[in-house]
Amino acid sequence: WTKEIMDIEIADMKDVTAIPILPFLEFKQDGFKLLTTKKEVYAEGKEMGHCVYTNYWSSVMSGNYLVYQVDWFDERATLGLNIYGDEIKFNQCYRHNNKSISSDLSAYVNNFIIELNKKINEKNYIIQ
Repeated sequence: WTKEIMDIEIADMKDVTAIPILPFLEFKQDGFKLLTTKKEVYAEGKEMGHCVYTNYWSSVMSGNYLVYQVDWFDERATLGLNIYGDEIKFNQCYRHNNKSISSDLSAYVNNFIIELNKKINEKNYIIQ
């Protein structure tokens, strides 16, 4: 029943965009999709079987957290990043039902975070 209830909830859910994180859309890398709306984050949590929506949506809305859908080769995961001042820091990255990611994907994610921080510093992007 829970999955059916969630299907009904998302169909009737008012979609909201997390305006504070929209500037991060310009920082792109293959395999990473920034989720910027309530429905996207909700659907990600539902599809992946974890708490990204229930535990982190309010932080996304306030501009303190980024959620990325990760598709890299044959591995699918959700990446959560904390925004601290002028730096983005790793919080979590899990596959379906909070299963661990491979060491290869972990290295790719770490590289993404390094590159994201470099791009932010190059543009003198001020993080709220």
